[in-house]
Amino acid sequence: MIPSTKDVLRKEFLKKRADMGLLSRARANRAILTRATMLLTQFRAAALALYASDGTEPDLLPLLSATGLPVSFPRYNPASGQYEWVPVHCEDELRPGRYGINEPDRSIAAQELPDRTFYFVPLLAFDRTGTRLGRGKGFYDRLLAAAPENHFFAGMAYALQEATQLPSEAHDIKLDAIVTDLETIRINMK
Repeated sequence: MIPSTKDVLRKEFLKKRADMGLLSRARANRAILTRATMLLTQFRAAALALYASDGTEPDLLPLLSATGLPVSFPRYNPASGQYEWVPVHCEDELRPGRYGINEPDRSIAAQELPDRTFYFVPLLAFDRTGTRLGRGKGFYDRLLAAAPENHFFAGMAYALQEATQLPSEAHDIKLDAIVTDLETIRINMK
């Protein structure tokens, strides 16, 4: 089987991200958190949708307690085969999940996110049109497609994850902004 263009790109950008040194990653994470917080205040969000880093993605866990807003994380639901949003109040409520990435404890009920939710979105690569390359299973695209109408999707990335142009399909959800360690790229400011 011949790998698709997206598969080749995924491999390339996974390697770029994995090759970052610890000091460079820590410095970049601080810059991303600062820029993400500034962008968040401009949207006047009612709630946050965060993700738990896999260790190579930007780490947004400090935002869990920094904003005073309700926060939810995705959790895999084996019954539906999809991810769902689950409220989290502290890091102790997170456990290793389906892919070894922390997600909310099974004892916490899932819930719908409110209008004006600010979604922090992980990605492997991005371009300046708001196209995002994910891991290829479509989980995040399906999660985001179910978002309330009044939302904001901000991709979180290191600058080295930028591509000149990414392939895009009809089901791919576009980002409103991308926050990197070097800049905030505004695409669709609401």
